[in-house]
Amino acid sequence: MKNYLYKIKINTVFFETFCYKQVRAANEKAAIQEIVITLRQPYDNDTAHFLNENLGLHWTVNDFWETMDTRFSIEDDSVIQELIWVKEIQFDLETI
Repeated sequence: MKNYLYKIKINTVFFETFCYKQVRAANEKAAIQEIVITLRQPYDNDTAHFLNENLGLHWTVNDFWETMDTRFSIEDDSVIQELIWVKEIQFDLETI
């Protein structure tokens, strides 16, 4: 398993902020899937179907960044989380 750091922008009616989080996954595509599951969790548990429907069955990381709307709504659409980037890191942030 590899460690991936990702950045999200959180927009509400009152403020905008950035947040960095870590996910462990086998590769970048699996990391993106885990991140999207986290961002969509309140509304849809079938994220794999959601991604395949929007990107095709054999989508790539490049397809995701070029095609997908990386903004995800939560809490009655008053909070928007936007995935900015995902990068592999060579260490586990939880061990620092």
